[in-house]
Amino acid sequence: MEIINQWVSIGYLKMAKTLTKKNISDIPYGKEVGFSRGIMGRKLKDGKSVRMFLQKKLHGKPIKTKLGTWPDIDIDGIEAKARLYRKLIDDGVHPYDYEKQQKTQRASELQENTRKGITLRQILERFEKHKLGLGGRGNSKAMISDRRSTLARFFKDYMDHPVADIKSSDLQDWLSKQAEAGQRRRGIRSLVRLRAILNYAVNVEQVIDRNPTNVFIGGLNLKTEKDKVALMPELCNDLLEMIDRLTNPIWRTDLLGEIRKARRAKTNEGVASVYGLISDGEISARRFPAYHAIALLLLTGIRLQEMLRLEWKNVYLDEADWRRIGARGAFFRSTQFKNNGQPTGIPITQQMTGTFKALQALRVDRFVFHSPMSGSHDVAPIKLLRYQFETLQKLLPQIEHKLGANLCRHTFATTAHNLRYDLDMIDRLTGHTGRLDTRGVATENYIANMADDNRKMFEQINITMLDTEDSESDYWDT
Repeated sequence: MEIINQWVSIGYLKMAKTLTKKNISDIPYGKEVGFSRGIMGRKLKDGKSVRMFLQKKLHGKPIKTKLGTWPDIDIDGIEAKARLYRKLIDDGVHPYDYEKQQKTQRASELQENTRKGITLRQILERFEKHKLGLGGRGNSKAMISDRRSTLARFFKDYMDHPVADIKSSDLQDWLSKQAEAGQRRRGIRSLVRLRAILNYAVNVEQVIDRNPTNVFIGGLNLKTEKDKVALMPELCNDLLEMIDRLTNPIWRTDLLGEIRKARRAKTNEGVASVYGLISDGEISARRFPAYHAIALLLLTGIRLQEMLRLEWKNVYLDEADWRRIGARGAFFRSTQFKNNGQPTGIPITQQMTGTFKALQALRVDRFVFHSPMSGSHDVAPIKLLRYQFETLQKLLPQIEHKLGANLCRHTFATTAHNLRYDLDMIDRLTGHTGRLDTRGVATENYIANMADDNRKMFEQINITMLDTEDSESDYWDT
Protein backbone atom coordinates (compact mmCIF):
# COMPACT_ATOMS: atom_id res chain seq x y z
CA MET A 1 0.00 0.00 0.00
CA GLU A 2 2.88 2.36 0.78
CA ILE A 3 4.33 1.74 -2.69
CA ILE A 4 0.96 2.46 -4.33
CA ASN A 5 0.61 5.72 -2.39
CA GLN A 6 4.10 6.79 -3.46
CA TRP A 7 3.29 5.96 -7.11
CA VAL A 8 0.10 7.98 -6.94
CA SER A 9 1.74 11.00 -5.32
CA ILE A 10 4.85 11.00 -7.53
CA GLY A 11 3.69 9.49 -10.81
CA TYR A 12 0.19 10.87 -10.97
CA LEU A 13 -0.29 14.00 -8.88
CA LYS A 14 3.01 15.48 -9.95
CA MET A 15 2.22 14.98 -13.65
CA ALA A 16 -1.50 15.86 -13.53
CA LYS A 17 -2.54 18.26 -16.29
CA THR A 18 -5.61 20.25 -17.09
CA LEU A 19 -8.09 18.33 -19.24
CA THR A 20 -7.97 20.30 -22.50
CA LYS A 21 -7.96 19.34 -26.18
CA LYS A 22 -4.34 20.46 -26.58
CA ASN A 23 -3.09 18.50 -23.56
CA ILE A 24 -4.90 15.39 -24.75
CA SER A 25 -3.59 15.79 -28.30
CA ASP A 26 -0.01 16.34 -27.04
CA ILE A 27 0.18 12.98 -25.24
CA PRO A 28 3.15 11.09 -26.77
CA TYR A 29 2.49 7.63 -28.17
CA GLY A 30 3.13 4.85 -25.66
CA LYS A 31 2.80 7.13 -22.61
CA GLU A 32 0.03 7.56 -20.06
CA VAL A 33 -0.66 11.05 -18.78
CA GLY A 34 -2.74 11.92 -15.74
CA PHE A 35 -5.35 14.65 -15.61
CA SER A 36 -7.47 15.96 -12.77
CA ARG A 37 -9.23 13.63 -10.31
CA GLY A 38 -7.98 10.30 -11.61
CA ILE A 39 -8.61 10.77 -15.34
CA MET A 40 -5.86 9.19 -17.45
CA GLY A 41 -5.10 9.25 -21.17
CA ARG A 42 -3.03 6.95 -23.43
CA LYS A 43 -2.27 7.74 -27.11
CA LEU A 44 -3.21 4.98 -29.57
CA LYS A 45 -1.23 3.73 -32.57
CA ASP A 46 -2.95 5.95 -35.11
CA GLY A 47 -1.27 8.98 -33.50
CA LYS A 48 -4.60 10.84 -33.23
CA SER A 49 -6.90 8.93 -30.88
CA VAL A 50 -6.46 8.81 -27.10
CA ARG A 51 -7.96 6.13 -24.86
CA MET A 52 -9.32 7.80 -21.70
CA PHE A 53 -9.58 6.00 -18.33
CA LEU A 54 -10.67 6.71 -14.79
CA GLN A 55 -8.27 5.45 -12.15
CA LYS A 56 -9.71 5.02 -8.66
CA LYS A 57 -9.80 2.59 -5.75
CA LEU A 58 -12.73 0.22 -5.31
CA HIS A 59 -12.84 -1.67 -2.02
CA GLY A 60 -9.24 -0.61 -1.40
CA LYS A 61 -7.92 -1.90 -4.72
CA PRO A 62 -6.95 0.39 -7.64
CA ILE A 63 -9.02 -0.15 -10.82
CA LYS A 64 -9.05 1.40 -14.28
CA THR A 65 -12.30 1.89 -16.15
CA LYS A 66 -12.53 3.03 -19.75
CA LEU A 67 -14.30 6.36 -20.31
CA GLY A 68 -14.09 6.37 -24.10
CA THR A 69 -11.79 7.27 -26.98
CA TRP A 70 -11.07 10.93 -27.70
CA PRO A 71 -12.09 12.67 -30.01
CA ASP A 72 -15.06 10.28 -30.45
CA ILE A 73 -16.01 11.38 -26.94
CA ASP A 74 -15.45 15.08 -26.21
CA ILE A 75 -14.15 16.64 -23.00
CA ASP A 76 -17.65 17.27 -21.62
CA GLY A 77 -18.50 13.64 -22.21
CA ILE A 78 -15.28 12.47 -20.52
CA GLU A 79 -15.93 14.58 -17.43
CA ALA A 80 -19.61 13.60 -17.23
CA LYS A 81 -18.79 9.90 -17.43
CA ALA A 82 -15.96 10.30 -14.92
CA ARG A 83 -18.34 11.98 -12.44
CA LEU A 84 -20.81 9.11 -12.84
CA TYR A 85 -18.10 6.46 -12.40
CA ARG A 86 -16.62 8.18 -9.32
CA LYS A 87 -20.03 8.18 -7.64
CA LEU A 88 -20.59 4.53 -8.51
CA ILE A 89 -17.19 3.54 -7.11
CA ASP A 90 -17.81 5.59 -3.94
CA ASP A 91 -21.06 3.64 -3.56
CA GLY A 92 -19.15 0.37 -3.95
CA VAL A 93 -20.40 -0.40 -7.49
CA HIS A 94 -18.01 -1.33 -10.30
CA PRO A 95 -18.79 0.85 -13.37
CA TYR A 96 -18.66 -2.16 -15.69
CA ASP A 97 -21.35 -3.92 -13.64
CA TYR A 98 -23.45 -0.77 -13.91
CA GLU A 99 -23.03 -0.60 -17.71
CA LYS A 100 -23.99 -4.25 -18.04
CA GLN A 101 -27.12 -3.62 -16.00
CA GLN A 102 -28.00 -0.57 -18.13
CA LYS A 103 -27.62 -2.59 -21.33
CA THR A 104 -29.96 -5.27 -19.99
CA GLN A 105 -32.44 -2.63 -18.93
CA ARG A 106 -32.38 -0.95 -22.36
CA ALA A 107 -32.99 -4.29 -24.06
CA SER A 108 -35.96 -4.86 -21.75
CA GLU A 109 -37.34 -1.40 -22.52
CA LEU A 110 -36.97 -2.06 -26.24
CA GLN A 111 -39.04 -5.21 -25.95
CA GLU A 112 -41.64 -3.37 -23.92
CA ASN A 113 -41.86 -0.52 -26.45
CA THR A 114 -42.25 -3.02 -29.26
CA ARG A 115 -45.10 -4.70 -27.41
CA LYS A 116 -46.84 -1.34 -27.08
CA GLY A 117 -47.37 -1.46 -30.82
CA ILE A 118 -46.53 2.13 -31.81
CA THR A 119 -47.87 2.65 -35.32
CA LEU A 120 -46.20 4.20 -38.33
CA ARG A 121 -48.62 7.15 -38.15
CA GLN A 122 -47.59 7.82 -34.53
CA ILE A 123 -43.92 7.56 -35.41
CA LEU A 124 -44.41 10.03 -38.26
CA GLU A 125 -46.04 12.55 -35.89
CA ARG A 126 -43.25 12.16 -33.32
CA PHE A 127 -40.63 12.45 -36.03
CA GLU A 128 -42.03 15.79 -37.20
CA LYS A 129 -42.11 17.14 -33.63
CA HIS A 130 -38.53 15.93 -33.16
CA LYS A 131 -37.40 17.79 -36.28
CA LEU A 132 -39.05 20.96 -35.02
CA GLY A 133 -37.18 20.53 -31.76
CA LEU A 134 -33.93 20.57 -33.72
CA GLY A 135 -34.69 24.03 -35.03
CA GLY A 136 -37.16 23.25 -37.80
CA ARG A 137 -34.63 21.78 -40.26
CA GLY A 138 -36.42 19.74 -42.92
CA ASN A 139 -39.86 20.89 -41.81
CA SER A 140 -40.79 23.21 -44.63
CA LYS A 141 -44.43 22.94 -45.72
CA ALA A 142 -43.39 21.28 -48.96
CA MET A 143 -41.23 18.69 -47.15
CA ILE A 144 -43.93 17.85 -44.59
CA SER A 145 -46.58 17.56 -47.31
CA ASP A 146 -44.38 15.35 -49.49
CA ARG A 147 -43.44 13.09 -46.59
CA ARG A 148 -47.03 12.64 -45.43
CA SER A 149 -48.49 12.10 -48.89
CA THR A 150 -45.78 9.58 -49.80
CA LEU A 151 -46.39 7.45 -46.71
CA ALA A 152 -50.18 7.73 -46.96
CA ARG A 153 -50.18 6.77 -50.65
CA PHE A 154 -47.59 4.01 -50.85
CA PHE A 155 -47.56 2.60 -47.31
CA LYS A 156 -51.17 3.12 -46.25
CA ASP A 157 -51.46 -0.52 -45.15
CA TYR A 158 -48.80 0.15 -42.49
CA MET A 159 -49.98 3.54 -41.24
CA ASP A 160 -52.22 2.22 -38.44
CA HIS A 161 -50.22 -0.91 -37.67
CA PRO A 162 -47.16 -1.29 -35.41
CA VAL A 163 -43.88 -0.40 -37.10
CA ALA A 164 -42.53 -3.67 -35.71
CA ASP A 165 -44.78 -5.42 -38.25
CA ILE A 166 -42.94 -3.91 -41.23
CA LYS A 167 -40.79 -6.68 -42.69
CA SER A 168 -37.84 -6.43 -45.07
CA SER A 169 -39.26 -9.16 -47.27
CA ASP A 170 -42.54 -7.26 -47.67
CA LEU A 171 -40.67 -4.12 -48.75
CA GLN A 172 -38.66 -6.13 -51.28
CA ASP A 173 -41.85 -7.56 -52.75
CA TRP A 174 -43.40 -4.10 -52.84
CA LEU A 175 -40.44 -2.63 -54.74
CA SER A 176 -40.48 -5.53 -57.20
CA LYS A 177 -44.12 -4.77 -58.00
CA GLN A 178 -43.29 -1.10 -58.48
CA ALA A 179 -40.50 -2.05 -60.88
CA GLU A 180 -42.81 -4.37 -62.87
CA ALA A 181 -45.22 -1.47 -63.24
CA GLY A 182 -42.42 0.75 -64.57
CA GLN A 183 -42.31 2.83 -61.37
CA ARG A 184 -38.99 1.71 -59.89
CA ARG A 185 -37.56 5.24 -59.49
CA ARG A 186 -40.73 6.36 -57.73
CA GLY A 187 -40.55 3.29 -55.50
CA ILE A 188 -36.96 4.03 -54.51
CA ARG A 189 -37.86 7.65 -53.74
CA SER A 190 -40.72 6.45 -51.50
CA LEU A 191 -38.38 4.09 -49.66
CA VAL A 192 -36.02 7.00 -48.98
CA ARG A 193 -38.86 8.78 -47.15
CA LEU A 194 -39.79 5.64 -45.22
CA ARG A 195 -36.16 4.97 -44.34
CA ALA A 196 -35.79 8.33 -42.57
CA ILE A 197 -38.89 7.67 -40.43
CA LEU A 198 -37.76 4.16 -39.50
CA ASN A 199 -34.25 5.38 -38.64
CA TYR A 200 -35.91 7.69 -36.14
CA ALA A 201 -37.89 4.72 -34.78
CA VAL A 202 -34.62 2.82 -34.26
CA ASN A 203 -32.30 5.54 -32.97
CA VAL A 204 -34.58 7.87 -31.01
CA GLU A 205 -37.81 6.10 -30.09
CA GLN A 206 -36.10 2.69 -29.91
CA VAL A 207 -39.35 0.88 -30.72
CA ILE A 208 -37.54 -1.38 -33.20
CA ASP A 209 -33.95 -2.57 -33.08
CA ARG A 210 -33.33 -2.69 -36.85
CA ASN A 211 -34.49 -0.66 -39.84
CA PRO A 212 -36.20 -3.06 -42.29
CA THR A 213 -35.04 -0.91 -45.24
CA ASN A 214 -31.45 -1.92 -44.41
CA VAL A 215 -32.01 -4.91 -46.66
CA PHE A 216 -31.40 -2.60 -49.63
CA ILE A 217 -27.96 -1.46 -48.44
CA GLY A 218 -25.27 -2.97 -50.64
CA GLY A 219 -27.87 -4.13 -53.13
CA LEU A 220 -30.46 -1.68 -54.37
CA ASN A 221 -29.44 1.92 -53.81
CA LEU A 222 -32.02 3.99 -51.97
CA LYS A 223 -30.60 7.13 -53.55
CA THR A 224 -31.72 8.06 -57.03
CA GLU A 225 -28.89 7.31 -59.39
CA LYS A 226 -27.19 10.28 -61.02
CA ASP A 227 -25.07 10.13 -64.13
CA LYS A 228 -21.41 10.29 -63.13
CA VAL A 229 -19.78 12.08 -66.00
CA ALA A 230 -16.05 12.40 -66.67
CA LEU A 231 -13.91 14.59 -68.91
CA MET A 232 -12.28 13.16 -72.02
CA PRO A 233 -8.48 13.60 -72.31
CA GLU A 234 -8.74 16.50 -74.77
CA LEU A 235 -10.98 18.36 -72.30
CA CYS A 236 -8.58 17.60 -69.43
CA ASN A 237 -5.84 19.16 -71.52
CA ASP A 238 -8.03 22.17 -72.31
CA LEU A 239 -8.73 22.66 -68.61
CA LEU A 240 -5.07 22.47 -67.55
CA GLU A 241 -3.93 24.67 -70.44
CA MET A 242 -6.47 27.35 -69.48
CA ILE A 243 -5.25 27.18 -65.87
CA ASP A 244 -1.71 27.69 -67.20
CA ARG A 245 -2.90 30.75 -69.16
CA LEU A 246 -4.55 32.14 -66.04
CA THR A 247 -1.54 31.64 -63.75
CA ASN A 248 1.58 31.99 -65.95
CA PRO A 249 2.55 35.72 -65.88
CA ILE A 250 3.46 35.89 -69.61
CA TRP A 251 0.47 33.91 -70.88
CA ARG A 252 -1.84 35.75 -68.48
CA THR A 253 -0.84 39.09 -70.04
CA ASP A 254 -1.84 37.81 -73.48
CA LEU A 255 -5.10 36.41 -72.10
CA LEU A 256 -5.89 39.67 -70.31
CA GLY A 257 -5.35 41.56 -73.57
CA GLU A 258 -7.74 39.26 -75.41
CA ILE A 259 -10.36 39.66 -72.70
CA ARG A 260 -10.17 43.45 -72.70
CA LYS A 261 -10.26 43.53 -76.51
CA ALA A 262 -13.37 41.36 -76.49
CA ARG A 263 -15.10 43.66 -74.02
CA ARG A 264 -14.40 46.71 -76.20
CA ALA A 265 -15.60 45.08 -79.42
CA LYS A 266 -19.08 46.02 -80.58
CA THR A 267 -19.76 42.60 -82.07
CA ASN A 268 -18.16 39.40 -80.84
CA GLU A 269 -18.15 35.91 -82.24
CA GLY A 270 -16.95 32.58 -80.93
CA VAL A 271 -14.29 32.69 -78.24
CA ALA A 272 -14.15 36.48 -78.34
CA SER A 273 -17.72 36.67 -77.10
CA VAL A 274 -16.85 34.30 -74.25
CA TYR A 275 -13.88 36.43 -73.25
CA GLY A 276 -16.17 39.45 -73.11
CA LEU A 277 -17.93 37.85 -70.12
CA ILE A 278 -14.78 37.79 -67.97
CA SER A 279 -13.90 40.58 -65.53
CA ASP A 280 -10.35 41.57 -64.56
CA GLY A 281 -10.94 40.32 -61.02
CA GLU A 282 -11.59 36.79 -62.25
CA ILE A 283 -8.03 36.51 -63.51
CA SER A 284 -6.45 38.44 -60.65
CA ALA A 285 -3.16 37.11 -59.26
CA ARG A 286 -5.00 36.65 -55.94
CA ARG A 287 -6.77 33.70 -57.54
CA PHE A 288 -3.62 31.88 -58.66
CA PRO A 289 -3.55 29.40 -55.71
CA ALA A 290 -7.22 28.53 -56.30
CA TYR A 291 -6.67 27.75 -59.99
CA HIS A 292 -3.64 25.62 -59.09
CA ALA A 293 -5.84 23.74 -56.59
CA ILE A 294 -8.28 22.85 -59.38
CA ALA A 295 -5.43 21.45 -61.49
CA LEU A 296 -4.32 19.23 -58.61
CA LEU A 297 -7.88 18.11 -57.87
CA LEU A 298 -8.03 16.76 -61.42
CA LEU A 299 -4.64 15.03 -61.20
CA THR A 300 -5.10 13.48 -57.73
CA GLY A 301 -8.83 12.72 -57.41
CA ILE A 302 -8.85 13.58 -53.70
CA ARG A 303 -11.62 15.45 -51.91
CA LEU A 304 -11.89 19.23 -52.12
CA GLN A 305 -11.38 20.08 -48.44
CA GLU A 306 -8.55 17.57 -48.11
CA MET A 307 -6.75 19.46 -50.87
CA LEU A 308 -7.52 22.99 -49.68
CA ARG A 309 -6.35 22.34 -46.11
CA LEU A 310 -2.97 21.02 -47.22
CA GLU A 311 -0.04 22.58 -45.32
CA TRP A 312 3.54 23.03 -46.54
CA LYS A 313 4.93 20.94 -43.69
CA ASN A 314 3.20 17.96 -45.32
CA VAL A 315 4.64 18.56 -48.81
CA TYR A 316 7.90 16.77 -49.63
CA LEU A 317 8.84 18.34 -52.96
CA ASP A 318 12.59 18.83 -52.64
CA GLU A 319 14.72 15.73 -53.16
CA ALA A 320 16.58 16.23 -49.89
CA ASP A 321 13.29 16.16 -47.97
CA TRP A 322 11.82 13.01 -49.48
CA ARG A 323 15.12 11.13 -49.50
CA ARG A 324 15.56 11.92 -45.81
CA ILE A 325 12.60 9.70 -44.92
CA GLY A 326 13.36 7.00 -47.48
CA ALA A 327 10.83 7.86 -50.21
CA ARG A 328 11.53 7.20 -53.89
CA GLY A 329 10.05 10.46 -55.09
CA ALA A 330 8.18 13.63 -54.16
CA PHE A 331 4.83 13.28 -52.37
CA PHE A 332 2.45 15.07 -50.05
CA ARG A 333 0.62 13.93 -46.97
CA SER A 334 -3.16 14.31 -47.12
CA THR A 335 -5.55 14.02 -44.17
CA GLN A 336 -8.77 12.14 -44.90
CA PHE A 337 -11.30 14.16 -42.93
CA LYS A 338 -14.09 11.65 -43.57
CA ASN A 339 -12.00 8.84 -42.09
CA ASN A 340 -11.24 10.18 -38.59
CA GLY A 341 -8.26 12.23 -39.74
CA GLN A 342 -6.39 9.21 -41.16
CA PRO A 343 -3.34 10.40 -43.15
CA THR A 344 -2.39 9.05 -46.55
CA GLY A 345 0.49 9.66 -48.95
CA ILE A 346 -0.18 11.06 -52.45
CA PRO A 347 2.74 10.88 -54.93
CA ILE A 348 3.64 14.08 -56.78
CA THR A 349 3.89 13.01 -60.42
CA GLN A 350 5.72 14.80 -63.20
CA GLN A 351 2.40 16.35 -64.26
CA MET A 352 1.95 17.86 -60.77
CA THR A 353 5.51 19.07 -60.18
CA GLY A 354 5.21 22.35 -62.10
CA THR A 355 2.06 23.27 -60.18
CA PHE A 356 3.71 22.67 -56.80
CA LYS A 357 6.77 24.71 -57.81
CA ALA A 358 4.50 27.56 -58.89
CA LEU A 359 2.74 27.35 -55.54
CA GLN A 360 6.11 27.47 -53.74
CA ALA A 361 6.81 30.80 -55.44
CA LEU A 362 3.44 32.09 -54.18
CA ARG A 363 3.92 30.89 -50.59
CA VAL A 364 2.63 33.29 -47.93
CA ASP A 365 1.88 31.21 -44.83
CA ARG A 366 1.70 27.58 -43.77
CA PHE A 367 -1.17 26.73 -46.13
CA VAL A 368 -0.38 25.63 -49.68
CA PHE A 369 -3.63 27.19 -50.90
CA HIS A 370 -3.67 30.29 -48.74
CA SER A 371 -6.66 32.58 -48.57
CA PRO A 372 -6.35 35.84 -50.57
CA MET A 373 -6.43 37.63 -47.19
CA SER A 374 -3.50 35.65 -45.75
CA GLY A 375 -0.43 37.72 -45.00
CA SER A 376 -2.34 40.93 -44.45
CA HIS A 377 -5.44 39.97 -42.49
CA ASP A 378 -5.62 36.35 -41.40
CA VAL A 379 -3.92 32.98 -41.79
CA ALA A 380 -6.36 30.58 -43.39
CA PRO A 381 -6.79 28.31 -46.41
CA ILE A 382 -9.16 28.91 -49.30
CA LYS A 383 -12.64 27.75 -48.31
CA LEU A 384 -14.27 27.17 -51.71
CA LEU A 385 -13.54 27.22 -55.45
CA ARG A 386 -17.02 27.92 -56.78
CA TYR A 387 -16.16 31.27 -58.40
CA GLN A 388 -13.00 29.92 -60.00
CA PHE A 389 -14.90 26.96 -61.47
CA GLU A 390 -17.51 29.40 -62.84
CA THR A 391 -14.76 31.45 -64.56
CA LEU A 392 -13.26 28.34 -66.13
CA GLN A 393 -16.73 27.29 -67.27
CA LYS A 394 -17.10 30.59 -69.17
CA LEU A 395 -13.61 30.33 -70.66
CA LEU A 396 -14.15 26.71 -71.75
CA PRO A 397 -17.58 26.54 -73.43
CA GLN A 398 -16.56 23.24 -75.05
CA ILE A 399 -16.92 21.59 -71.61
CA GLU A 400 -20.65 20.95 -71.46
CA HIS A 401 -20.65 19.33 -68.02
CA LYS A 402 -20.73 21.51 -64.93
CA LEU A 403 -17.18 22.05 -63.71
CA GLY A 404 -16.61 21.26 -60.05
CA ALA A 405 -14.62 19.19 -57.58
CA ASN A 406 -16.88 16.16 -58.12
CA LEU A 407 -16.27 16.23 -61.87
CA CYS A 408 -12.50 16.26 -61.26
CA ARG A 409 -12.83 13.34 -58.85
CA HIS A 410 -15.05 11.35 -61.22
CA THR A 411 -12.65 11.96 -64.09
CA PHE A 412 -9.73 10.59 -62.06
CA ALA A 413 -11.74 7.55 -60.89
CA THR A 414 -13.11 6.87 -64.40
CA THR A 415 -9.62 6.99 -65.89
CA ALA A 416 -8.42 4.52 -63.24
CA HIS A 417 -11.38 2.24 -64.01
CA ASN A 418 -10.69 2.37 -67.73
CA LEU A 419 -7.10 1.33 -67.00
CA ARG A 420 -8.60 -1.83 -65.47
CA TYR A 421 -7.89 -0.97 -61.83
CA ASP A 422 -10.44 -2.70 -59.61
CA LEU A 423 -12.85 -0.83 -57.33
CA ASP A 424 -10.83 -1.55 -54.18
CA MET A 425 -7.76 -0.03 -55.81
CA ILE A 426 -9.71 3.04 -56.96
CA ASP A 427 -11.07 3.49 -53.43
CA ARG A 428 -7.51 3.34 -52.17
CA LEU A 429 -6.32 5.96 -54.67
CA THR A 430 -9.15 8.42 -54.07
CA GLY A 431 -9.14 8.16 -50.28
CA HIS A 432 -12.34 6.20 -49.60
CA THR A 433 -10.48 3.82 -47.29
CA GLY A 434 -9.26 4.71 -43.84
CA ARG A 435 -5.88 2.98 -44.10
CA LEU A 436 -4.05 0.87 -46.63
CA ASP A 437 -3.31 -2.04 -44.36
CA THR A 438 -3.93 -3.20 -40.80
CA ARG A 439 -0.80 -1.82 -39.20
CA GLY A 440 -2.48 1.45 -38.31
CA VAL A 441 0.77 3.40 -38.06
CA ALA A 442 1.11 6.99 -39.23
CA THR A 443 4.84 7.67 -39.18
CA GLU A 444 6.52 9.77 -41.86
CA ASN A 445 8.25 6.70 -43.24
CA TYR A 446 4.98 4.79 -43.52
CA ILE A 447 3.20 7.66 -45.29
CA ALA A 448 6.14 7.91 -47.70
CA ASN A 449 5.87 4.17 -48.42
CA MET A 450 2.15 4.56 -49.09
CA ALA A 451 2.91 7.26 -51.66
CA ASP A 452 5.57 5.12 -53.32
CA ASP A 453 3.18 2.14 -53.46
CA ASN A 454 0.72 4.26 -55.43
CA ARG A 455 3.26 6.20 -57.52
CA LYS A 456 3.16 4.01 -60.63
CA MET A 457 -0.63 4.02 -60.66
CA PHE A 458 -0.88 7.81 -60.30
CA GLU A 459 1.66 8.32 -63.06
CA GLN A 460 -0.21 5.99 -65.41
CA ILE A 461 -3.56 7.67 -64.64
CA ASN A 462 -2.14 11.17 -65.18
CA ILE A 463 -0.53 10.19 -68.49
CA THR A 464 -3.73 8.55 -69.74
CA MET A 465 -5.88 11.44 -68.52
CA LEU A 466 -3.89 13.89 -70.64
CA ASP A 467 -3.12 11.64 -73.63
CA THR A 468 -5.41 12.85 -76.42
CA GLU A 469 -4.20 10.08 -78.73
CA ASP A 470 -5.98 7.55 -76.53
CA SER A 471 -9.22 9.52 -76.36
CA GLU A 472 -10.88 7.41 -79.05
CA SER A 473 -9.45 4.11 -77.86
CA ASP A 474 -11.23 1.27 -76.15
CA TYR A 475 -10.42 2.84 -72.78
CA TRP A 476 -13.20 5.32 -73.33
CA ASP A 477 -15.83 2.97 -74.64
CA THR A 478 -17.14 2.10 -71.18
